[in-house]
Amino acid sequence: MCVSKMYLGLVPSSNESGKADDRKGHITRQGPGRVRSVLCQAAWSYVRFDPDAAERYQRIVARNPKKKKIATVAMMRELAVLMWHRGREALADAQSLSGGNAQQAAEPAKA
Repeated sequence: MCVSKMYLGLVPSSNESGKADDRKGHITRQGPGRVRSVLCQAAWSYVRFDPDAAERYQRIVARNPKKKKIATVAMMRELAVLMWHRGREALADAQSLSGGNAQQAAEPAKA
């Protein structure tokens, strides 16, 4: 599971006992709530302006029209994973430009 989803609290909680199957509950809400709220706003914009994201959102909503929040959280998770991958790519690019020293590439030069 992606670290960013766990950090942001966008993974489902697990309600397990030794006798029952693994049941998933609401999102865990671990981590910063402000980041989740900003990610929610970004997800709405993502669905509004990206046709592919809008199609995925509508597909999820079509399963159960009363639970649009589930579709919104799915888009939030998708954006979180997308940002995590972009960040990893940027770090790898910075490492290759700096000759392998990621810390030096990530920190601005001090005067």
